[in-house]
Amino acid sequence: MLTKQSMKQMFISVFVLAGSFFFLGWADNLEGIKQNAQDIRSIQADFVQEKHMKILIKPLVSEGKLYFSYPQSLRWEYIHPIQSILVMHNGDIKRYVMSSEGMIEDSSAALQAMQVFLAEMSSWIQGDFEKNTDFTATLQPGGIIFLKPKDPAMAKIIEKIALQLTDIPGIIESATIYETPTTYTLIKFKNTKINQKIDESVFQGINYSDN
Repeated sequence: MLTKQSMKQMFISVFVLAGSFFFLGWADNLEGIKQNAQDIRSIQADFVQEKHMKILIKPLVSEGKLYFSYPQSLRWEYIHPIQSILVMHNGDIKRYVMSSEGMIEDSSAALQAMQVFLAEMSSWIQGDFEKNTDFTATLQPGGIIFLKPKDPAMAKIIEKIALQLTDIPGIIESATIYETPTTYTLIKFKNTKINQKIDESVFQGINYSDN
């Protein structure tokens, strides 16, 4: 069962990745990335997530799908090995988890607390790293952006995030979320589609079926 802290870490990670996914593209500076993102309105992608820990011989691997539509609609869905869905739409957040009774809604206090965090996404959605109040961003040679928390409390949950860019605006190759130097989550994206129409039903719960 997820603890309140682990749930918070998961939600922060998802929102950071969704926001970052939305405006990344090859550029020589952060302002260039912002300019390259102006015409992007939607993202769809498959992902493979690897959880690396010192105590694990092999990483824990999960697979899923990401849907993101401007300005604040998100579906982050784990498909294998355990299904769960995080949906954000019209300022509302819902999470569904698999149980013995099928998919059920999670309404924990940790989920409700993440409503506050959504307000910080607006600058990321506009492609503006530098105005964000939670993370300091630096662009490194080779198209890597490092995000480091400004708040010491958040730094206890996430040490830093490394985003590997591609040369196509709106597409990132991978994201690595470091909790400690030896504990990190690597997410690799593939089959990314930019500016293709996403039906609103995708963001309205668990009834949507990807055909």
